[in-house]
Amino acid sequence: MWYWPEEKNVYKLLSMSRVETMYQWAQKYAFFRKHYQAGTMSPEAWRTLDSAYDNIYSEKSRYLYDFWGPGHEEMSLYETQVNVGLFYCLWIAIIYAVTTPKATQAASKFSFVALVALMALEITVRLTRYDPVIKEISPFTTPREFLLWGHRFFPILVFTMVSIKKVFYVDLEKHHQRVLVHMLEKNMETVEELQSLNRELLPERGSTNETKKKK
Repeated sequence: MWYWPEEKNVYKLLSMSRVETMYQWAQKYAFFRKHYQAGTMSPEAWRTLDSAYDNIYSEKSRYLYDFWGPGHEEMSLYETQVNVGLFYCLWIAIIYAVTTPKATQAASKFSFVALVALMALEITVRLTRYDPVIKEISPFTTPREFLLWGHRFFPILVFTMVSIKKVFYVDLEKHHQRVLVHMLEKNMETVEELQSLNRELLPERGSTNETKKKK
């Protein structure tokens, strides 16, 4: 499956780091061949190692393997644009759909920024042969695998952000309306108290006025 390929990484299979030189690779290949010729390696294992080494033996085959995968030819500019464009158009639609509700709108900006960053990286890798892998940290990972890991982690990142924003979302408009309603209720209670107090004071004022008139 393209999205989660089942093929093994030939660098890891051959124990040949991308940091090493071709001379070091040739020495390891000669070591494997020596074991095969000595009969300590099965023909099946040797065929697997030999076919794996064919992917990185020459500069052209190594470039095709590193950037396009085993058994693939280099895509034309048009094919690259179509493939990359379809993937990112699909994710633009998905992000728009999952961040349309008010509770998840805050995740929209972050998701689109991450998508644009991933798209810029992929276009750079595909069109300029840029290698984003830090070989000292990940000596067997190819640029193609690096992009595939980006494709795998991006959905996790988006849906994690959407979930977090949804859980901690506070509708400020509703909160403001509730505050106003609460204040209105308190004001009504205050008005009622003042009116009742005023009613109590009116009889007292009336009796005081009558007393003054009699005098």
